[in-house]
Amino acid sequence: MGRTIRPLALVVVIVLACGLVTKAPDAAHAEPLAQHNYLVNPGFEGSFSKRYDPYGSSEPAGELSVADGWELWYNNDQSCPTIRAQQIVPYYVAADTCDPASYNRRPEYREEEGTFRVRSGAKAQKFFTFSGTHTAGMYQVVRNVPVHQWVSFSIWVQTWSSDLDDPHYSMEPGQYHTSVGIDPTGGRDWNAKTIRWSKPYVRHDEWVQLTVSAYTESSEITVWIRGMQDWPVKHNDSYWDDAALVVTGAPPTPTPTDTPTRTPMPTPEPTPTWYVPPSCWNWTPTWRIDGSRGTDARWGIDQGGGVATPLGDVLTLRNPEHGGTNVFPLAWAKAPWLMRGDLSLSFRLAFSSITGYGTGIGVGSQPYDGERVLQGVPEDPTLRDILEIHHFWGDADTPGFRAVLLGNQVWAGTPGDTAWHAVRLELRDQTYVLYIDGQEVGRAVSYWRPQSFFAGSPAVIGAPGPWTELTVGQVTLGYRDEALRLPLIRRAPPPPPPPTPTPSRTPTATMTPTVTMTPTATTAPQTLPPPA
Repeated sequence: MGRTIRPLALVVVIVLACGLVTKAPDAAHAEPLAQHNYLVNPGFEGSFSKRYDPYGSSEPAGELSVADGWELWYNNDQSCPTIRAQQIVPYYVAADTCDPASYNRRPEYREEEGTFRVRSGAKAQKFFTFSGTHTAGMYQVVRNVPVHQWVSFSIWVQTWSSDLDDPHYSMEPGQYHTSVGIDPTGGRDWNAKTIRWSKPYVRHDEWVQLTVSAYTESSEITVWIRGMQDWPVKHNDSYWDDAALVVTGAPPTPTPTDTPTRTPMPTPEPTPTWYVPPSCWNWTPTWRIDGSRGTDARWGIDQGGGVATPLGDVLTLRNPEHGGTNVFPLAWAKAPWLMRGDLSLSFRLAFSSITGYGTGIGVGSQPYDGERVLQGVPEDPTLRDILEIHHFWGDADTPGFRAVLLGNQVWAGTPGDTAWHAVRLELRDQTYVLYIDGQEVGRAVSYWRPQSFFAGSPAVIGAPGPWTELTVGQVTLGYRDEALRLPLIRRAPPPPPPPTPTPSRTPTATMTPTVTMTPTATTAPQTLPPPA
């Protein structure tokens, strides 16, 4: 029995030291075992009925079928979005030739029954637009809610935004944003300033739970769901299920689904003067991905039009055997990330067959699941907003081999270099330090934490061609025990050593106590970094 208990105890200690994402709530914030759901028909399992168009229809419309207990809304202001003329939208149509009729159209509302788009039960609510965008959703007025209480509204959503017809994969997506809101005053206007909206979230082809909280001002409040897209692709569909409105009674804790997918690039700041990082730290690995484990559950791999081949302890991303491709292989880390404490991300990489189609490494501040991006559509910057290493044949004004840390280029290699390079990115407090081949090349400050790593290219291009090939391996995430570090850095300075006694002409034996009374532990802390 003792041999069983000790490893389990060790695992618990490691989890507490690393600060993993999953955290047990303390007693003060623990949710009750059962919470009353104040919504009517929260699972959309009841009847569906035809509704009137809110902008003036004389009779209910068959394409406006909404679950009982809910009402529809949409924005009928059809106008082109404000974008730069040089940007390209899907179909490679210039923005200045935009057709306003493709934007903010009235979506169709339908019952979804018995498909993989239903999360639980038999039914879900869907609304969609074919070859157009919409800003639309539903709402429910909820009565008899406790006044002056914190309430939380949540719902599960799955989006399919694609220019192709495969219902399982959003290819060339229109970037479908979803969000939820609460109007604590019970208003019915979707554009009211009193609505507290969650931040828009983009994630296709999987169920995501959206959550928002608000403080009630009356016994009648309104909950809202919203979907909107950037581009009028062939399919802009969303599916909604399993809603809940509960009283939490305490200020809410933000959830990952309220995190924006588009985050402005940071402005790096100087390293704070109060923090002097040690020159050498020991990191304990929490996970490691070898390329030889091509089917490892910690790797996500999309072959695209090329080949992802395990070779020794590395993974090599290559072009097809003959010709080029418009979709290069892509690999991404699926292992869990540490959400607090100091960490170190290290890996090896080498490029080969350098071409004008660049590939590289991206470390981002948001989770990533391998979703591809049509080249020309504004790319989500959170794919590589912390670290980008990119290699291609560039021109005189564009470095072909570079490393960018938090928006600033900190290293430039030789274009065409095919040698192996060792990279280590350390996060110490809020200070990022980047090492390439053992040398520090840059540092910057940010409150962001890494949550994704990819190798290859997430882009889909219109003209197939050969890409720069990439080999990557030994991707390792390490941590440093916060409990061991804090006492060393933050404790008070040691007391000054006692004054050295005046030497006297006494026998050696009488001097021995003087020597032993000067402990080495008294002077050792003087070599540590200054206290914070």
